This record gives sequence, structure tokens and C-alpha cells, in this order.
Amino acid sequence: MLFTNKLLTNNLAHYGDMLAIPFFAITFYYFYQIEKKTTLEMLLTLFIGITLIADILFTVIFLKK
Repeated sequence: MLFTNKLLTNNLAHYGDMLAIPFFAITFYYFYQIEKKTTLEMLLTLFIGITLIADILFTVIFLKK
């Protein structure tokens, strides 16, 4: 029982990553469509793009286990 709870708790972060992917994609699309971006908007677009790619990679690695 304890092992199962620990296994489930460790996987919650992975499930959270999977749920975050569509929201990162929507946010990235929103910032990408802005024509005259401020410096902050450019940094946010870059950061969201990197985190989107990272979340996809982490999810693929988790699902291949």
C-alpha cells in the first residue's frame, strides 16, 4: 500500500506536465501572434516555447518507461 501511494505521488508531477502542454501551446500561440512585442513579451514567448518543448520531451520520456 505504501509503495503504491509513493508511486502515485511521484507520477502526479508527470500528469501535471501532461495537462500543462495544451495550456503552454495556447499561451505560446497568443504571444507569438502579437505583432509589436515588448521585450517582456519576447522573453515570455521564448520562455514558454522552451517550457513547451521541455514538457513534451519529459512526457515522451515518461510514457516510454
